[in-house]
Amino acid sequence: MSAWVAIAWLWLHATSITLLTGLGMAALCWALGARPTVVRFHVGPTLFAFKLFGARWSLGPLTMGTSLSFNADDEPEGSVPPAWQRLAFPQRLVLISSSVLILLLFACICLGPARALGSMLSGFEQVVNVLRAPERVEAFLSLRPLGVRTTLGVFAAKLAAFNLLPLPPLAGFVLLREVVRTLRKQPPAETTSLPIWGFVLLLVLWGGWAWGGIKGVWNHGAKYEATEATRRQ
Repeated sequence: MSAWVAIAWLWLHATSITLLTGLGMAALCWALGARPTVVRFHVGPTLFAFKLFGARWSLGPLTMGTSLSFNADDEPEGSVPPAWQRLAFPQRLVLISSSVLILLLFACICLGPARALGSMLSGFEQVVNVLRAPERVEAFLSLRPLGVRTTLGVFAAKLAAFNLLPLPPLAGFVLLREVVRTLRKQPPAETTSLPIWGFVLLLVLWGGWAWGGIKGVWNHGAKYEATEATRRQ
């Protein structure tokens, strides 16, 4: 597979998983009575947006994350809506962890429970070890002959591990924050801006994987071109 085909293939995987996770999270929120007002299927700039079911849905070119907002139109940015405050502690935990649960469930459907769990557990070291990102990307691209079901399952398992990292605004950090606030008998935390230390750590991770992704894709493409040239001879 050439480098450009590999990039498109990875983007399709990211987009498919992001849409699946975002729709699942929004449906669960509605079921528990905490209707989101904004659902973003992307990070970074918005490509286009639309209103549906009382929420603003937006998509962008960087489909590597889903986020939901619950701010009412007449409330200032960063406030917590009454619907979120009225949820019981177990319901809040379910909502916060919904992205991880959906990803892991999808991985189990694609890979089977044992393989999905093993892939997620190995993913904790893999997602933070950005020095080995190029070879991880090459290894993932080599899974393509196994079929879309396998590659989507592995992709979902690794993203589940990433989302459980205790870094804001990931689910792992928010879960820990809610548990601590509940033990201290404090109200649910308000939505706040990303702390500087969280921004720096996420920037390191995303930057490392951006570098690793580009290098891994081009290394894979170069090997593919060399193999094709040898075969033509």
